[in-house]
Amino acid sequence: MPLLSFHLIVIHIVFVPLILWASFIWVGASGPLFTMPKLSFLPAIIADNLVPNVGFFVMLYYVAYYLYLGDYPVAVPYSCVIIALFLDANAHLRDYGATAHWHALIAQAVGWYVQVAVGHNMIEKRKPALLDSLFDAIVMAPLFTFYEILFMCGFRKDFKKKLDTRVGNKIVAMNRAQREKAAGAA
Repeated sequence: MPLLSFHLIVIHIVFVPLILWASFIWVGASGPLFTMPKLSFLPAIIADNLVPNVGFFVMLYYVAYYLYLGDYPVAVPYSCVIIALFLDANAHLRDYGATAHWHALIAQAVGWYVQVAVGHNMIEKRKPALLDSLFDAIVMAPLFTFYEILFMCGFRKDFKKKLDTRVGNKIVAMNRAQREKAAGAA
């Protein structure tokens, strides 16, 4: 794996979940949308932070969508990560109150800066996917980061090879279109 590619993967692995965690804090500010009985059969760390706020429904959407995609060996464990991010964001919001929003703002600012300015502009020298597809950037990016971790561990080498070929072809086509656009503007 080329060094630049490794740096981009590390940026994704660190900052995509951080951005999602910060988003859970912001949407968790809605507070409970309804009263839910205490689920005392669950460990306290889960029961105390399982708040039926807007973030709860966002988390359910992520989990349901990833399971709907059907790649269960990936979707099930990553759904646990999404749930953990949601629970931790609620714990952080409970423990830090209004200060948690500042923490989320800093996490969002740093996360987006590193993703866009460093990752896409400086290293990759291409525009972020956010500009092509908001859905892919917000919903698929977290799952893709998990695939990146799994691929680094040797998971589904044949699938990774096919994916790399498709992405490589798309990059070549985008670069060609960019060169043609620049040549036409000159």
